[in-house]
Amino acid sequence: MEHPWLKLSQEIAEEIKIRITPLLGKPESGKIVGIGANGAPTLRIDEVAEQTAIKVLKKNLASFLLISEEIGNLVVGPQPELFVVLDPIDGTLNATHGIPFYSVSIGIGTNRTPLFEDIEFGFVENLETNDTYFAFKDKGAFLNNKKISTSQQSSLKEAMCSIYINDKSLGKVAKLCRTIKRIRSLGSVALELCYVADGSLDCVIDLRDVLKVTDIAAAKLILEEAGGIIGNSNGSKFAFELDIKRKLGLIAANKKLFTKVLGLTK
Repeated sequence: MEHPWLKLSQEIAEEIKIRITPLLGKPESGKIVGIGANGAPTLRIDEVAEQTAIKVLKKNLASFLLISEEIGNLVVGPQPELFVVLDPIDGTLNATHGIPFYSVSIGIGTNRTPLFEDIEFGFVENLETNDTYFAFKDKGAFLNNKKISTSQQSSLKEAMCSIYINDKSLGKVAKLCRTIKRIRSLGSVALELCYVADGSLDCVIDLRDVLKVTDIAAAKLILEEAGGIIGNSNGSKFAFELDIKRKLGLIAANKKLFTKVLGLTK
């Protein structure tokens, strides 16, 4: 499939891979170099990846609004016609520890005051395996150019789920953890949502309220275009502005499991 946004995203992913490869698994990759727009520490590998992505964007686009993990909101050029939601590395700690499960996440749309629902294109690439997920609104979701769809699993007991847990979320997911036998936590929510989209996972639950819009924006569209359902901690839609400072929880699953998961987390 040929499209300027897909080509741009592929170029960003390729350049990030080139620049971060010397840092992978090295102590200097995890060095704190500042504080990001969301208030979390910026690591050296995050900074390198984000600056690389910005350079590629500026080379290809005359004007755009960037919403990114570290820099926050950046307006380039007059009256941006595009917005780009970027997580240059989702799964940073995996990358700094040499664990091969981390990704770049890119969402693109055309609204000047962007909401989640305004994302028209989503792109997530596993930077270790080069597996590429993407979706255009109302045109389906794809993995390496092959159309994908969620699983048809209807049994929570038999479901394969990723569940993130901390002190805040433990009580909310306790019933779920007693029901589901196959629990994982892989470290890159963007990729894990794509795994639900292609049926590798049946659901992802993260009720810690620590996720950012950049973690979710692209993969949300990919999952929905593959037939899945995603909502915030109480199951409602992400119907608000793409604010980098907002903290989020999520429940994502195939259509047969979503209501069942929601029922056990309330």
